Amino acid sequence: ETFGDGGMVGREDETISLIQGMSKIRICDLPEGVLFGNTESFFSNMLHKMGKALPQAAAVFINSFEELDPGTTKDLKSRFKIFLNIGPSHLILSPPPMEDTYGCMTWLDKQKLASVAYVSFGSVTTPPPHELVALAEALETSETPFIWSLKDDSKVHLPHGFLDRTTSQGL
Repeated sequence: ETFGDGGMVGREDETISLIQGMSKIRICDLPEGVLFGNTESFFSNMLHKMGKALPQAAAVFINSFEELDPGTTKDLKSRFKIFLNIGPSHLILSPPPMEDTYGCMTWLDKQKLASVAYVSFGSVTTPPPHELVALAEALETSETPFIWSLKDDSKVHLPHGFLDRTTSQGL
């Protein structure tokens, strides 16, 4: 099958069917470099090499737990000799010291307790543009203080002037 920018045209809304339980993830929701975008990046090359090596692996470990997605775990256990969920590992690791480059902590300290909405879709998926617009309009209209973790390339879909109009309301 052909992947890359040319191979994905018109297929962006197709879902992944390789692994049970992931069939709701659309191709366009994958991080850039997995099937499209910069397929020569370090990340893309690493994923490609891992995908080729996995069938020969003596054991496969993932940072998850069975109760999170039992269907996917069952499917992966059937595909590999030894498959183990070893997560969530973030619970046993000390958090690294974080630099507050955006001033979030200072800004949060000035807000009323439990009054701030935190919006994030993680690094894997991004809602379609019309949903980003609707969310931005709802945040602005509600006047609720917010912190929105949004990928830089998604900011072009925000309503014109949104960032300027909400500078005192959110980060």
